[in-house]
Amino acid sequence: MERKRILIVDDDEGIQEMLSVGLGAYGYEVLVASDEKTFREQLSKGTPDAILMDVSIPGMDGISLCREIKYTPGFSNVPVLMITAYSDKKAAHDAYLFGADGYLIKPFDITVIKEKLEKAIERCKK
Repeated sequence: MERKRILIVDDDEGIQEMLSVGLGAYGYEVLVASDEKTFREQLSKGTPDAILMDVSIPGMDGISLCREIKYTPGFSNVPVLMITAYSDKKAAHDAYLFGADGYLIKPFDITVIKEKLEKAIERCKK
């Protein structure tokens, strides 16, 4: 079976490492971007199976990028799970309004991330 590719978009190196190691242990191929330029470079290499994106990254608005992904042909069926350190009802509402497939508050358990990723990937395949 082909490994699923997950793109992590977060400027926090600790979160990048935790998600990379944790998801790698489950057999995922993990790509990382910490800024908009790297994010776009990673997307140009091919469509990931899912994206985990921080709501707030310096110089980037994760919710707006989620919307852009969902309106871009070839990427609209890619699940985007937003991740954040803050419990913000408006941000969560906006994320879902702009197409996010999930909204997770840090810190989180890697098994929960894996389960949410698998469900989102299956849901978006339909």
